[in-house]
Amino acid sequence: TFRPPPRHGLESSAATHRCRRSKPDASTLGTPPNASCWTPPFTFEICCDSRYGPRGLASCWTEPGFNYAFCCGGSAFAIPVSLTEVGGCTGSDVAGGPSAAEWAAVLLGSPTAMVQSSEAPLRRGRLVLLRRLLAAGYAGLAAAFADCPDGATKLLFEAFRAAYWLEGLDSARDVLRGIHALLQAGGVLPSELPLRALVALLQGFVGDWPAAPDAEAVSGRREQLAGAVAALESGGRPGGEVRWPSLLGGGAPAASTLEQRLHERLLSQTLAAFEDRVLRGGPGGAAHRGHLAPALDSSSIRLSEALAVAAFCDLYGVDAILESGVHLAFSTEVWARWLGGSWPGGDGRIVAVDRVVRPEARERLAPFMAGSSPGVTLVEEDARTALPRALAELAAAGARSVAAVIDGPKHEEALALARRLLSLRAGLVRFVAIHDTRSFKHGPRVSAWRRHRLRPFLFTDEPWLVSRFSWLDRQSRPPGGGVSSCLSAPSGSLACAVRDAESRAFLPAGGDGTMALVDLRSRRGRG
Repeated sequence: TFRPPPRHGLESSAATHRCRRSKPDASTLGTPPNASCWTPPFTFEICCDSRYGPRGLASCWTEPGFNYAFCCGGSAFAIPVSLTEVGGCTGSDVAGGPSAAEWAAVLLGSPTAMVQSSEAPLRRGRLVLLRRLLAAGYAGLAAAFADCPDGATKLLFEAFRAAYWLEGLDSARDVLRGIHALLQAGGVLPSELPLRALVALLQGFVGDWPAAPDAEAVSGRREQLAGAVAALESGGRPGGEVRWPSLLGGGAPAASTLEQRLHERLLSQTLAAFEDRVLRGGPGGAAHRGHLAPALDSSSIRLSEALAVAAFCDLYGVDAILESGVHLAFSTEVWARWLGGSWPGGDGRIVAVDRVVRPEARERLAPFMAGSSPGVTLVEEDARTALPRALAELAAAGARSVAAVIDGPKHEEALALARRLLSLRAGLVRFVAIHDTRSFKHGPRVSAWRRHRLRPFLFTDEPWLVSRFSWLDRQSRPPGGGVSSCLSAPSGSLACAVRDAESRAFLPAGGDGTMALVDLRSRRGRG
């Protein structure tokens, strides 16, 4: 049976320190050991230890300018206390178990934190090591956790991500199925083991590994993980042990309610048209052909969210969209592409409102604003006055069905504006998509929906939606940022990338930017 890790957990391991690494100082060359190499988590005792190999621990030498000869003085050292001995990671005596050096590499290094030239081999190494461990059976996995619980937990997460990035989602699911099969063979999983977080990961975020940084706080996904862990623990038996949950949908979170299943079917049926008209440009004039350009920053709408809006626009036969909060116009272009804009034969119309419309937005939307019947109209005004007036103008022009997207004002002012739009013109607005609504999904602020007589019928961070459609989001992220933005730094690039990876490790899809699709709550009953 597994034993829980020490209370200090991964937070105190060397791999989680966030200190900058010094740039090599030529004046100290040949001075063993070279003091300019050693800022946490890199230490002379870890990197130069000859028990890891004739050139110390290979994971230390991934940045240009840092190598064994420079940092260790060119000669082997036998260090009395090593990283693995401090953590109790001495190597498993079960066949196939990681050695002390392999544990040290896992604890110190991180594939997401290395330069591009070494990233793929490091990911591959994690995946090979885990598969070797799984091949040893339940006894091998149990022995690994008993020997090095921090390293084993870190290995499971990194190997899962490696399988996804190197081989795709099916391979990642196979890794999880392998872990699941061994744990079922063993029977139980101690509830206090960090691996239980993998349950939440499995059921809520399979396939969601954003390739670019997001601005939201880390607390978002941790909140969801906490909820999943609480649900897992609610089935506990005496002794704090719980059964490993079954894999839902072969590793993908499944829609559970009838409404969710209908929503999933609707989005699936809309996907092909969305890819054609939005992502590839679809039929129409030459000005609008071509693939959709990525967003210019990470705060723009995600394409999985846009798909949800487009699907319900299709369901309600929407021929006009009101939008507040233009920013850099990525979402505005998505709506223009979906409804047709000024394409020949297209009758869709977009009215987008912001207090100040940026030049980048006007440039992006220029092809949709040309001609005598532009598909997009930009208005510089407060959305609370501009949108109701624009709705009246659309009604006078013969609009039959309208949707609204609100990304400003924020908080309850957004809910108040949504209710007003839904109440005007005999229900001409069929639904409203409101951004930044995560704080209204759980906790005391949930009551705000009832106060404003709104019914949120879809949140875009639902596990089934993330699992099925979050692959779209990688096409909407800005090309810069992430680990690549750290590579140009003359020093400290590893620490920069580690901080970047840590900031994104537990972000929910959408973060605080989670979108809610709402309509008016029925006056009948109390539901």
